[in-house]
Amino acid sequence: MSKWVIIGLAATVMLLMATFYINATLERMRTRQKIKAAELYEKACRLQALIDGLPTHLISITVNKIILEEIITLLSNTLQLSSKHDNARKKLSAVKTQLKNIHDTPNDKSNLKPVKDPEELKTLRRKLTDLSTYVQTASKQRRLSNTIAEQELTLLKKLHVDVAVVYYLNLAREAQKIKKYRLGIHNYKQALAEYQKVNKNDIHSNAIADIEAAITDLQDRESKANTKTTSDHSPQSELTEGINALLSEDEAQKKKTF
Repeated sequence: MSKWVIIGLAATVMLLMATFYINATLERMRTRQKIKAAELYEKACRLQALIDGLPTHLISITVNKIILEEIITLLSNTLQLSSKHDNARKKLSAVKTQLKNIHDTPNDKSNLKPVKDPEELKTLRRKLTDLSTYVQTASKQRRLSNTIAEQELTLLKKLHVDVAVVYYLNLAREAQKIKKYRLGIHNYKQALAEYQKVNKNDIHSNAIADIEAAITDLQDRESKANTKTTSDHSPQSELTEGINALLSEDEAQKKKTF
């Protein structure tokens, strides 16, 4: 075998090895890109779920905007890594529209609608906690100024209490309407406990006083209701009922006789 044949074979082998190496490297790169794209898309979905699960009046326009802007960045980067990612493309279009139509809603407790059950309350409060964590992270990354972050965290902490208070007060008033005084007292006390936990500098003192007055009122009503029930079932009352029954029977017998 001539020298040139050997050289040709060696070159062919080296070319094949190089081709295999390049293909393997490209495949690894494509795999990493797919994984990265999936991670970015998943993070975008988590952020979207966070704000979608919150009523609009519980999230300020400032925080809403930076979250939507981050979602847009994440989805755009997803499409750069995976241009055929149709879900990312559709979601990106929807989020851009959402950002364009965003409007501010006052974070007023009067806007709060009572949640339906304890599980819904638990979910809502968890989302508010997650939102607080997001604000803290955004502040550390300098996407929010410390001043604005402080304001947002104070507001979110207040909302965390307010949603629970509104829930318990609504339950208490509903119980009061149907004269279930003990249940009403229980729920008023739940609302009272929420305020007492955060009554720094007596900021909730007036509300606490109102709830305590409502509890006292229901305790008085319950006491009167119990007194009336006891009176209605007293021995004297039962004796009177027995005498009346005997008189009725006697009157009926007389009618039969005559």
